[in-house]
Parts: sequence; structure tokens; C-alpha cells
Amino acid sequence: MSHIFLIKKIGLVFWMGMLLALTSIAMAPARGDVLIGVIMSSTGPSAIWGYQYGLKDWPKTIGGEKITLIQYNDQGDPGKAAIQAERLVTQYKVDALVSNASSPGERLAIDGVARENNVAHLVIGAVISIDSGSTITSNAPQSPPDAVFEHMKSHAIRRIGFLGYSDAWGDLWLKELQNAEGKYGLQLSAVERFARGSASVDIPAGTFVNAEIDALLIAATGASAVTAQRMLRQRGYNGPIYHTHGSATDDVVNIPAQDFANTIFPATPDIISRILAKYTLPFQPGPNAPSAGKMLEQLLPSILQKEQPGSISFRKALREASEVASAKSSHKKRTWSLVTFDSGAWALAQ
Repeated sequence: MSHIFLIKKIGLVFWMGMLLALTSIAMAPARGDVLIGVIMSSTGPSAIWGYQYGLKDWPKTIGGEKITLIQYNDQGDPGKAAIQAERLVTQYKVDALVSNASSPGERLAIDGVARENNVAHLVIGAVISIDSGSTITSNAPQSPPDAVFEHMKSHAIRRIGFLGYSDAWGDLWLKELQNAEGKYGLQLSAVERFARGSASVDIPAGTFVNAEIDALLIAATGASAVTAQRMLRQRGYNGPIYHTHGSATDDVVNIPAQDFANTIFPATPDIISRILAKYTLPFQPGPNAPSAGKMLEQLLPSILQKEQPGSISFRKALREASEVASAKSSHKKRTWSLVTFDSGAWALAQ
């Protein structure tokens, strides 16, 4: 009896294994699909930008092939980003990687995986350009900080104070501001840094109250940027304040309007349309996610005529095409506007 029971048990295990295998095959995307691995910061410090919302208008099919997105949340952590990129490339065999890359660390981590596997990496986040030493990354149209510096120059602002994160985001903006000194006639007069997510007491806002500056640039995002600004106002700094990407959010709407008088925020065209329509900002939709989708719409049809999704040759062709498209778009002038939140309502900055 024990032998019969063992045989039955082995048979049951075999058929259960077959059922699981068939289920896995049924759930896996068809290999005719074009698989795109998406790494977003849907939680964590960069979640305020709402990049995932920018994917909702992506095409469902291109060139007769279904577009399947496999999404991960790296929480803004470069280590998680690298692990997730590796999993997407090796386990799911994605044809391209897309990320918001809210920090240089994230971008470089994903670039490393893309480079090793010859896969395109499309960056859709509002990240200042960096020299990564890689030809893998293809930027969807980015939003440079020039509009901020041009506004400063047109308003006769010369001496600038800088209050920014003590991480790569702060480093990038500080470098851009230093590079802008000669081009826009600016002078960096005071610099303070603070840790991302630090308590308000740790923000050295008092430095700028008595500093001889014409305006201040806050290189922070979301609630941290709001906290820094409120402390500045409460401690007596009443001069103009400029912000960087990711600060024009509901965190501003929900505090006293006087704390954000005489303040300038960068905003993308889709944000502008929301401001003019509703005077509120429910989220900052990933500024370049739609552009990345359109880039794929332009590139994939001709590649699909020659190569099969999932093949090494398909990956290589898509990577090379995205690099060419990115290089061309980098020479086009981008639309980038500034907004204010005076008198309790959003409006275009003058």
C-alpha cells in the first residue's frame, strides 16, 4: 500500500508542477509583445513628481505589436534600481528600460545594467544632464534650468544664495548655478546644505536672513522644499525665492499663501495647462513620460519590420535608434515655463 501511495503522491506532484508551469506560461507576456521595463519612484522622496501618472497615455500597441509595461518601484534607491534593472533584463528579457532616474545615482545604476546587456535606457525624469561616460542613456526631452537663470537675469538679480539637499540633487543644481555665473551675470554669495527628509530644525534657514543676496534658490523637492521656504519666511527672509523641479505641488496649496509670495517655480507645459484650468496642482505628472512613449511610436515600426521583439538584434536596433533620436532632440529648444503662487492661486510668472 505504501508503494501505491508513493506512486500516487509522485503523480500528484508531477501534475501540480505541470499545472504551475502552464499557469506561468499563460501569465507571462506573449513574446510577440514589446516588453518595456519601467523603474519608477512611486514612493519615497521623488514620489511627489508622480511619474507613474505620465504612463497612462502611452500607446497600447505600436506597429501591430502589443506594448507591455513591467513596472517596479525603486523608492529612489540606486541599489534597488540596479537590482530591479538586472531582474527586468535577465528574467523578463525586456526590450528597453525606462526610468525617472530622479538622482544621478539611480541613472548610473540603471545605465550600468543597460550597458552590460546592450539595452536602451530612456530617462523621463526631470534630471539635469550628467556625463555618465555611457552611450546607453537616451533622454526624453529634458527641462534645463536655463529658464530659472534667465528669469533672474531679466529681473536684475545678481547675488544668489543657495539652500539645497546635501546629496546628488543638491550637487547638480549647485554646479548648474556655478556654471551660470558667467553666462547670466550671477554671483553665488551664500551656500547652505541640508539632509533630504531632515527635520525642520536642521534646515539652516537663518544664514540667509542677513546675507547680502538678491534672491535665493532652494534645491529641494516636495514637502522638504515647502518646509525650507516656510522656515525662511518665519525667520524673516522676505526676498525672492526660486525653486527647482518637483516643488510646485499640493504641499504649497495647503499652507498660508503669504509664505509663498514672491516665489518662482519651474513647470512643464502639461503643468501649465492644469494651472490655467484649475489653479491647483494635484500632482506633477512625469514631465517627459508622454515624450518617451511618442519616441517609441516613432522608432518601433521600422524596427519591427526587420527584427523580432525579444531578440538580441531587436534590443540593439532599438538602443541605437533611441540614441540617434535623443541626440537630435537635444538640439531642439524646449518649452519650459515658470509659475507663481501669489494671493492663493497659481499663475504664470511675469
